Amino acid sequence: MSKIDGSRDGTPTFFEIPFTSTKYYFSVFSADNSQYTLTVLADTGAFPRPGKLGRVFGDQQGELKVSLGWHEASYMPKSTIGSSFGPMGTMMYIIYAAPLLDTDKRVSSSSFMRPQKIMNTYCGLERNTDEEVYQIDPTSLCKDGYCNVTIDWVMPERRYVFNVVAVSRRGFKAAYAGLIMRTQYDVVRQAASDNTLKAIGVVAGGSLGMVIVIYFMMLKLYG
Repeated sequence: MSKIDGSRDGTPTFFEIPFTSTKYYFSVFSADNSQYTLTVLADTGAFPRPGKLGRVFGDQQGELKVSLGWHEASYMPKSTIGSSFGPMGTMMYIIYAAPLLDTDKRVSSSSFMRPQKIMNTYCGLERNTDEEVYQIDPTSLCKDGYCNVTIDWVMPERRYVFNVVAVSRRGFKAAYAGLIMRTQYDVVRQAASDNTLKAIGVVAGGSLGMVIVIYFMMLKLYG
């Protein structure tokens, strides 16, 4: 039994080995009631590799809008593009989003979020989200290697987990590292500026003075 990179329970693990003259036996098992996916691929250039180590960037654009960005997936070695194995490159990106509970905490530096709720693998995102949010065509929303999309239905004052899955033209899927964001209200605590409030005070004071003067003139006239 081998442990790759130490204890990586619930974490996607990738490693490359030469198949030139050696046979290998792979076994994936779990002591718990879990599901695992094992992919063995000879043409490594067909598998999408998330750009910039899978980083996902987020920025709140409004009370109900969040902008997500990520760098395009790459393929190594590039010499396999256009080979007899089929077309290479990214067919689309799938965006996932899910609200988090207050009790949802990240328990490991290598697992996002935890082994029972994995959000940085394709199968984990499918099992822990209701449905995919968007399917993005890279030719329309990606420019100079960077992609951006806006989600306009998030609820304020909630924590969300967002992630991106790259789907290659050969059908292989790779998830990015993911992002946790808390959406905030834009609270306006003062409806008017200080100068406006001062002007209102001056006008109100002047009007009150005029009312008092008119009152005394009426008393003098009819008294």
